[in-house]
Amino acid sequence: MERLKTVDPRREDSRCNLATCLLEELCYASTAAYRMQTLATPTAIVTNPETAGAWVVRAGAEGRYIHLRGWVSRILPTPRDLFFYLPESYAASPERSYPVLLMHDGQNLFDGELSYVHGSTWRVGSTADNLIADGEVAPLLIVGIGNAGAERMAEYTPTPESRLGGGRGPLYARMLVEEVLPMLAAHYRVLPGPANTGLVGASLGGLISLAIALRYPHVFGRVGVVSPSLWWDDRVILRDVRSLDGPLPVRIWLDMGEAEGLRHLQNTNLLNRLLRDRGWQPGVDLLYRVFPDGEHNEAAWAARFGDVLRFLFPTGASG
Repeated sequence: MERLKTVDPRREDSRCNLATCLLEELCYASTAAYRMQTLATPTAIVTNPETAGAWVVRAGAEGRYIHLRGWVSRILPTPRDLFFYLPESYAASPERSYPVLLMHDGQNLFDGELSYVHGSTWRVGSTADNLIADGEVAPLLIVGIGNAGAERMAEYTPTPESRLGGGRGPLYARMLVEEVLPMLAAHYRVLPGPANTGLVGASLGGLISLAIALRYPHVFGRVGVVSPSLWWDDRVILRDVRSLDGPLPVRIWLDMGEAEGLRHLQNTNLLNRLLRDRGWQPGVDLLYRVFPDGEHNEAAWAARFGDVLRFLFPTGASG
């Protein structure tokens, strides 16, 4: 597959220049035709979405990285891949249960053969392994939800936009809450409750992570909002935050890179202020970071993913 040209995200206008924003998201979505390769070993490849639960639990004995191909949701029927990371202690401690973190754009997390920019991933597995081994992060399960290619923009946006469409985010949220999390609970040793359940995404994935947290604070209590596309639908997500009467019981990581564009930075600055005004406490249940040279790509997000994990799932955080 020919490598896609990377769109330069360093634009100045995140609300008015919708054509540029749309181009970036469409290029990102075009990875629907990504090649089906294995994850870094040890890996189990699962190919039967009809019996996903049974195959997933069988594959778990074969390795800590599991790639489930072509899983089909009843709510959003476009096939997608799921990627599972198990901490090293999972097999050795059968009496132990673990927090779980769901992440969007799952094909960009582990394997450079599948990622949007070939060879560049979030380095999720190695980062989690190192931080858990160093005692900085609680052992946890991480599940990457592969985006649905051409449907990515629609599924990662909370409302329809008059020119761009979208707005299937509520269905995507239901898929996570009603299908993915119950499947995990049925076949893996995961701790229940929002204090043990996280959600992280970048760009439109950051937008939908925050939107889902606002709608399901009783499900997701730890949320990473990375380089969020707050420009969507005339910044509707900021209006949603303004409408809150007070803080929700959700621990929020929020960030932006200065190289991602002035308006993006202005939007996240405003979101940070709104969250603080609603009662989130900096350093307690809200951490906002601005990265001076941070760009809008997997390499930049990988460089700070360790910080995201340290804040959302510090050692002793599970409830």
